Formats: sequence, structure tokens, C-alpha cells
Amino acid sequence: MKFRLLSSISICAVLVSCTHERISPDDPGKNTGTITTNVYHDLTINADSEQPLSTKTSLGEGYSVLWSEGDSFNLVGQAKETPTVDVTYTVTTNYETYQSYSLSNAYDGDESTYFWSSEAQATGKYILISFNTAVKLTSFSTYSSNSSDMPKTGQYLQVSADETEWTDIGAFNGEATCSFENIESGAIKYVRIYAKSDATNWLVLNEITMTAVAQPSEVVIPVNEKFTIESGVGEASATFTGTVEGDISGQTLYAFYPYSTDVVYDGTNVSFDMPYEQTYSPDGFASGANPMIGIYQEGDVNFKNLCGVLKLAIKGTQLVRSISITDSAGSPLWGGVSFPVANIGQAAEVSGGSSTVLLNCGDGVQLNESEPTSFCLVVPAGVFSEGFSAKITTSEGVAEISTSKPNTISRSTARVMPPFVLNIVSPDVLWEQGKEYEIAEATFSSQSTGLEAMMVKNAMTVNDASLE
Repeated sequence: MKFRLLSSISICAVLVSCTHERISPDDPGKNTGTITTNVYHDLTINADSEQPLSTKTSLGEGYSVLWSEGDSFNLVGQAKETPTVDVTYTVTTNYETYQSYSLSNAYDGDESTYFWSSEAQATGKYILISFNTAVKLTSFSTYSSNSSDMPKTGQYLQVSADETEWTDIGAFNGEATCSFENIESGAIKYVRIYAKSDATNWLVLNEITMTAVAQPSEVVIPVNEKFTIESGVGEASATFTGTVEGDISGQTLYAFYPYSTDVVYDGTNVSFDMPYEQTYSPDGFASGANPMIGIYQEGDVNFKNLCGVLKLAIKGTQLVRSISITDSAGSPLWGGVSFPVANIGQAAEVSGGSSTVLLNCGDGVQLNESEPTSFCLVVPAGVFSEGFSAKITTSEGVAEISTSKPNTISRSTARVMPPFVLNIVSPDVLWEQGKEYEIAEATFSSQSTGLEAMMVKNAMTVNDASLE
């Protein structure tokens, strides 16, 4: 089943410039702009079956694929995010202060107040602004109302990322107002007015004005979101929608069906559980029973089946309550799966659990004497290498049948066992080896007029396996 993105994706964390019109001593710990992250973006995905299939009523003749109400999958992987950063700073100096003309006057937003040093602008003297996070400085200016004690020639505006290596942005010109525009500082944390040569004048600064843009480091965040059918129930194609946090452009994500809150992606493997119990569905398997995985990248998902299907065809008069299947070789039929995403297109391996799986038939499925009734179970590939047994619980009792012949199930195939008549008193079944049919990729359980169906290729291929 192919998923196509209907609209282009443009998900990114937005960073708004942090502009300091004036550095205010009243609230020196807060930036005057805002930094917005955790941007959520709604995605719309269109899901189509891989190929048109005719509508039939038995496995082996194919089905049309119809999406079900409530169908959903996990979209997992990693996204990029620029975290929220509250920009703070401190302003310090190694100048001595004259009387009460404190340094805070230089960034209080009031040009009538000022900082006034009590010593000359000697080599090594500085006014230092230290940010708590990396910023990009784009403009810087000073204003001095004193006709002689403004920053003199020999004073430089410098920036640094580590307070060790300093870069000159430009030299002060000895004017009352000095501005530096279109600065390309890169990511820095320190700005200073620094004296490289001696001057006899003291220093007066009424206001420092600067514009800085926060440059927080990008981080990686996990993605594990639910995408749910929005429209197209009962159709061969449907629209799925979900919400992803962060920027997924250029990222490889993975879609896993069916959706579960227990699905985990660790960067290498998608982990999920195959259940012990499955629910009966006429002529198919229950919605969500068949696990699939596919790569999502730039709008496309191509699901690949992780398991195969075992189909029993039974005639009789009984009401079947449940069927349990046991692998004679002891291979697990349910349990945990940790599937490497690098192996998409290969079969899943199950660990833990047990070698028996149960098909729950609810209130019971009535058998027919003339036409076989189908019972399908999704099972891991590679099982039944030494045959298997079936325990059939009915309204009249329990019957057990088995075969010791290999009936290995391959990924994305249906092993269809020969029909038999159920005899509770004395099971006498000529039942050895089934035929193998290829299932189209993106096998999907769906609903139509209350019936759930399995999708198989319209032209079924019978393997060379013979019946005995």
C-alpha cells in the first residue's frame, strides 16, 4: 500500500529575533523579543492500495482493499528542534565609577542618565556584556552626551565566543554617537568596548543599544506520533492525518501498522508485541492483526509485511469457539519483536511468548457441511518447519489434528491448508502440507459491510509444494 503526501512538508522550529532596543537594568534577565519553538505541523497523507484488485469472497481469488474506520499507524523516528532559550546577560567593567554615575545608567533606556568613570580610557579598560547563550550580534551603538568623554579613537568593539579569542568589529571614532551596522558576528557570547591604546579622557556612556539574535544549539527529539484515517473509510484510498513536533525535513522516519502506544523506536529498531490472541474475521484476519512497516521520506511510505498467514478451511456442523495453533518445532508464534529498520522487506523474528497462538471466534462460527469455512491467523515467517497441530474447540467438544510435514510460512505469503471435515468423535483428516500463495505487499485488513478482508494478489501463485 503506498502512502503519498498530498501537500508539501515544511516543518521547522521558528526562532524570532531577540532585539534589545535598550538593555534595561529594571529587568536585566529577560530578552525583549520572543523565541518560539516546539512548532507543530499537521501532515496529510494519502493511502492507496498498491494495485487494483477484484472483489471476491474467498482467499485465493483476491480482494479489493478497503480502509477501516479508526485505522491508524505510528510514525516514528527523529526530528530536529531548536529549544526555547531565555536570553540573559550581565554588564561589567574594570573602570572605577565616579560618584553615583553607575554602570546601570548606560542601559536603562533613559538618555538623560549616564555612566561616568573616574579614570581615563587606558589600555586594557573595558565595558563587557556577557550573554548566557550564544547570540548573533547584528548592530551596536553608543551615545555619549559629554563633549569630550565619549569613547575615543583607540577604543574597539570586539566579540568573542569564549572570552579568550576576540575579534574586532570596528573602531570607535571619538564622536558622541557611534554605530556599527550589519554586523556578521557568527555565534558569540561576549561583546566588549575595549581600549587598545591610552587616552586621557574619562568615559561617559548615556546609552548602549544593540540587536542580538539568540543562536541556541539544535537538538534531536524523538518522534512517535499517531496518524489516523480522516476520510476514505470503505475505499481503496484514504487520507490519514497526524501532527509532528519539530523539523523532519531531511530525516528518515518509519511508519508502523497497527498503531500502539507500546511501539518504541530506539534509532535502530522498532519494537512491538505480537499478541497471543487474535480475533476471528470472516474470510480474512482481524483489523490490526497484520504488522507492517515502511520508510517515510519526503512524503512516501511503502509498507512491507512482517509476517505471513496460515489459513484453515473446515467443513462440518459444529459451532467453532476457538482454534489454537502450536508449532511442533517450538518456534514462538507470539511475543516481542525488535525489528531493525535496516531490514525492511525482511521477516520479523519473534522472541519470548510461546509456540501456541489462539484465534478467538467470539460467540462462535457456524460450520457448513458443503462449503469450507475459512479461519486465518497471522503468524511469524519461518515457523512450522516440522509441522504443527491445531486444537479446535467447538460447541460439541474439542478436536485435535496435526501434520508433521514442513509447512514453512514465508514473509508476505499465505499458507492455505487443504479443506477437511471436522469429526469431533474420531478426527480422520488427510491433512499434510498446504499450498503457498503470495500476498501483495501492504496487506491490510479492512472492513466492508461489516466484513473484514485480506488483500492478496489477484493472480495467486501456487508454489511447488505438493499435497499428500
